[in-house]
This record gives sequence, structure tokens and C-alpha cells, in this order.
Amino acid sequence: MNSKKIEEIEDEIQYLLQSINHAEGWRDWKTSQLWVSLPKDESKEAIEKVHQEVDQEVEEYEKEIFELENRIS
Repeated sequence: MNSKKIEEIEDEIQYLLQSINHAEGWRDWKTSQLWVSLPKDESKEAIEKVHQEVDQEVEEYEKEIFELENRIS
């Protein structure tokens, strides 16, 4: 694989890592918003849903990163 293609893949990996950081930051922000704005029983369920959605999104990003890293090596 030529160095240009490797560089493109590395750039894509960096983008995915930034996407993971963004998703996790959004999850933390949304958790705090739900915690203060909803009654305790409702907020717990809503927070769990947000965490599940973000965890799934992060898992997809991690799979993509793994596949890209395998293409480089």
C-alpha cells in the first residue's frame, strides 16, 4: 500500500476518533441536562437510553477503526 493511501486511512481513523470523543461528550452533556430537567424516575430511564445509543454509535466507530487499522498492517 502506498504512503498516500496509508495517510488517507490514518486521517479517516483520526476523524473517527474525534467522532467518538464528540459522541461521548454529547452523552455527558445530555446526561446532565436530563438529570436536572426530569423527575428522578423518568431521568434514569432517559439517561439509560441515551447511554445505549451512544455506546452503540461508539461501537460502530470502533469497528470501523479496527477494519481500517487492519488495512494498514
